[in-house]
Amino acid sequence: MSLADLPAAPPAFDSPAAVHLTFDDGPGHQTEAVLDVLAAHGAKATFYLVGEQVRKHPETVRRIVAEGHRVANHSTTHPNLTELAPDQVAAEIGGTQRAVADVTGTRVVAFRPPFGAVDDAVRAAASDAGVSVDPWDVDSEDWKDPGAQAVLDRVLAGAAPGAVILLHVLFEGTVTALPRILAALRERGLATD
Repeated sequence: MSLADLPAAPPAFDSPAAVHLTFDDGPGHQTEAVLDVLAAHGAKATFYLVGEQVRKHPETVRRIVAEGHRVANHSTTHPNLTELAPDQVAAEIGGTQRAVADVTGTRVVAFRPPFGAVDDAVRAAASDAGVSVDPWDVDSEDWKDPGAQAVLDRVLAGAAPGAVILLHVLFEGTVTALPRILAALRERGLATD
């Protein structure tokens, strides 16, 4: 069965009034903990998945989908795509498309290039694969592993209706900050999707 024959996964963001929590680089060693926190708070998020990790952790990908979160493409090996030839870019996107389809039975429709690095070749490959190119508005800089308070402060400084928040599933500080982020958003009357 070709990818085009599969049902499309939901788009990355549904509500312009919500804060969109996104988690890159998974499934990673903190993904299950992130999912536990989201479940405890009744919150939803989008997970931008790396194809190599999808193949290593299919059960986690299935859990993400089963719990109502969205899955999206974050390349197969997480390179800077602007440094690759067009056929390599296409392979990076296509590899994750196939990995997610094999695990979930759905076709991903959203893509975030690693490091946010995008050029005409990346846009063309994404278009050919039928995926959007999704940037972010707020970088939590959790990838610097600065600790929970710094992550919380950065997220809350940029949290507003429609904001796309970049987080990662690799760091304990993100997991520690997440319940406080969700509680603060709720106090401000901001939903997540």
